[in-house]
Amino acid sequence: MSLWGATDRDDPGELRQDSRAIFAKQEKDETSAMSELPAKDPLHGVKLESILIALVEYYGWAELGQLVEIRCFTTDPSVSSSLKFLRRTPWARTKVEKLYLHMLREKQRKGWID
Repeated sequence: MSLWGATDRDDPGELRQDSRAIFAKQEKDETSAMSELPAKDPLHGVKLESILIALVEYYGWAELGQLVEIRCFTTDPSVSSSLKFLRRTPWARTKVEKLYLHMLREKQRKGWID
């Protein structure tokens, strides 16, 4: 028997295949466990368009323009122009996403959503 637990009779190729099978099983178990857990990020899977439409329905363009001071919300606002701007401007997108999370907390506090 060698230091690694293999005997002279053990085929190195067989040991390699066994270890590959063990790692593949572990990887599969981790992947399935991850898919069963809910995402910790509340924005996970939510499209920017859905976020924007929800904010406009909740606040309206005028109030949204006051809360997030960007021109695409105050001057001739539309979903398409706002989406173009938000996709190209990380700081504005971050503000909109934070406002969306605030809106969700408010709705939950009021009992509008679970």
